[in-house]
Amino acid sequence: MGRYWKLVVLVTGIVVVLGTFFIQTTLANLALPEFDIKKVTGDLAEIDPVIINGYYEDRIVWSDMWITSKETVHLNERSFFERMNDLQFHSPLVQDLYKNNRSFLRGKNFYSGTFIENDEQITYVSLPWDQTNDTAVQVEIAILDKQSKEETLFQLDIPNGEKYFYLYLEQVIVRDDELHIAASVSPHFDDEEMHVYSIDLAKQTVTHDTLISDQDSYLQTYVDDDQPTFLVFEKNLYQEVEESHSEFVDKQLMYMDLATKEVVNLDLPFELDEDKIVHLENDTLYLLSLAEKQLMIEGFNLVTEEVLEKTIDMPLLSNVTINNYVMALSGQKVYLTRSNPNENRGAPITVIDFLTENMLFEGTIEPKQEIGNHYKLTFYNMNVRN
Repeated sequence: MGRYWKLVVLVTGIVVVLGTFFIQTTLANLALPEFDIKKVTGDLAEIDPVIINGYYEDRIVWSDMWITSKETVHLNERSFFERMNDLQFHSPLVQDLYKNNRSFLRGKNFYSGTFIENDEQITYVSLPWDQTNDTAVQVEIAILDKQSKEETLFQLDIPNGEKYFYLYLEQVIVRDDELHIAASVSPHFDDEEMHVYSIDLAKQTVTHDTLISDQDSYLQTYVDDDQPTFLVFEKNLYQEVEESHSEFVDKQLMYMDLATKEVVNLDLPFELDEDKIVHLENDTLYLLSLAEKQLMIEGFNLVTEEVLEKTIDMPLLSNVTINNYVMALSGQKVYLTRSNPNENRGAPITVIDFLTENMLFEGTIEPKQEIGNHYKLTFYNMNVRN
């Protein structure tokens, strides 16, 4: 027996760790509430594609979760082995993509901007793991033809890649037979540029390298996935006023015509406040903002230069401000809820067609059971399944 004491200790330790895990999980799950989306007016089906990400916390347990019209999923309810699976930390949108294309996507990571799906194909763009600073920066492109199930895989050197310290994928777009990769690259340790690399998929070559910005600023990208004609860039400039503190200085908007590769700086007839939400739909760029019980919409058509301005009353959103709401946009629909719901009174949730001004759904997100007053519920993101 003395010869096996180390094995006995090891096995005992594993049993204790796993036993403690399962006991804690069981006790925690008893305290994890479920939430329901209740209708006030409108069509409940409008909420079916919505996924609300948040976390729940009380005196006993803390858990990441997501809420849909059909279920509440707490990550703490997942098994030990499910928690070992990296896929669980991604949204249901990504999980659905993986489950429906398991063979093609096995072994691929799913961080934002690395894949795009349309009716014909799935295109996945990644960075080879063996890149070093003294080799050309490369991208790896994998394509699955949905109809034939044929897979294509190739690697390309990024133009002037040997000059860059790193490359970060921001956006991937497929238009006709062209792939466009918006990427942040760093030619120096403390500098950053934004480029769009256009790739002929048939010839597997980089045809254009378009410089969008060579300023160290915060850039976001927007595209209409159903009609990828333009790629819009939002540049927010900040000025450091104290150590570890900066103030907003300016917002700039520009777009790239994906067909001609022309980059145009926009001079809009609107105030470009920091908090305005940018959205691109059918060649029109929209700026959305929220004030007390009102949604304000400003639009600018990139082709005709037509201007749109309107205000929509939203009485259910009382006391919802720019600082305490979560917004998602899909097509011409706006989805809104509070980021910090009231205890036991739930959070208002609204779906509105911001072009027709039709209120499609109004409701509340409420706990299914009484959960007391000593808890904190926070929503931090909302996705809409296409």
